[in-house]
Amino acid sequence: MQIEYKGDSMSPFLREGDIIFFSQPPGEKMRHGDIIAYRSKGDIIIHRIVEISGTNKKSFMTKPDASKARDDGWVSGDEIVGKAVAISRGKKVYKLEAFPLRVSNQFFFCLSRLNFIYFWRRVTRKIVSLFHQRYYGKTQPLPWDE
Repeated sequence: MQIEYKGDSMSPFLREGDIIFFSQPPGEKMRHGDIIAYRSKGDIIIHRIVEISGTNKKSFMTKPDASKARDDGWVSGDEIVGKAVAISRGKKVYKLEAFPLRVSNQFFFCLSRLNFIYFWRRVTRKIVSLFHQRYYGKTQPLPWDE
């Protein structure tokens, strides 16, 4: 199964327009930091696993990389649609189990757990906003001001 990624909640690891390939069903062992797709209220959500509960019938707590808040509630194994195994960006396909991306994925998992990405985005947005205000007199609203 493949899904075109929309939004920016998983940036910078996933970008708008990336095609994400999922294993179906996710029979392999799920680990902290894995990116999964699951059903919630009729939508398919793509987020990262940050906590695992249970032994046989596991539940997963997920979180978007670019947010400081975790998702509401636990995701059961029955709700999971798939586990991300590859990302297509432009003309290249990146396998998430390959060594460099596995390390990168774990790195973003750590940053996400520490809420670093959320705070970094807030700081950079503030800097851009101040620059825009100083040099352009804030003649038009910035996307995050709406």
